[in-house]
Amino acid sequence: MRVYTIQPPNVVRQIHQYGQVSSLWHKAMVQQRGWRDLQGQYVFVYDTYAREKHYQFHYDQGLFWADTEFADLDHGRYRSLVYKRASRFLLTLDVPDAELLSLNRTAWDIMLLQSNLLESNADKPLGTDWDLLFSPTVEAVMAADYRKHHPEEIDASDDDLIGAKREVVFPLIKEEWVISARHFRGKQTPDF
Repeated sequence: MRVYTIQPPNVVRQIHQYGQVSSLWHKAMVQQRGWRDLQGQYVFVYDTYAREKHYQFHYDQGLFWADTEFADLDHGRYRSLVYKRASRFLLTLDVPDAELLSLNRTAWDIMLLQSNLLESNADKPLGTDWDLLFSPTVEAVMAADYRKHHPEEIDASDDDLIGAKREVVFPLIKEEWVISARHFRGKQTPDF
């Protein structure tokens, strides 16, 4: 599957030098604001990847995150995702499907807000329905639950209510997966 990820120069350098590179847990977590509050969500994704893919993580190994569609990064918008003047690479990769674990972007954002995915589970313990994150039918399930609590939205499509944008996670990048590496410098967030 073709995916797109933004990575620092040292990742690209290691790919060329060693033929592959693994993500580092401590770098992925520390770069997230309020990372201690998000640690449970990230650990859930790591544990699910290990279980679903029968993968054994090495000490301090993390996951790379990538977009499945270039549309959100097109027209230079990817530059606004990085601090001003920071050096980064936009990597286009062709990663074997067997290496990827796909998740719904909206569901992930809801998890980051310290919430369950379904409004019906709002009063249940945090994480009750997080397994839906990886389900190919998560959009339909979440939209149906939303309509139950908001009948005025009965005619809205699942995509309008939840969104079908998917992201993928994977533990390493191999040199043969790299289609292109476009260097750029970050800039301030534009006014959209």
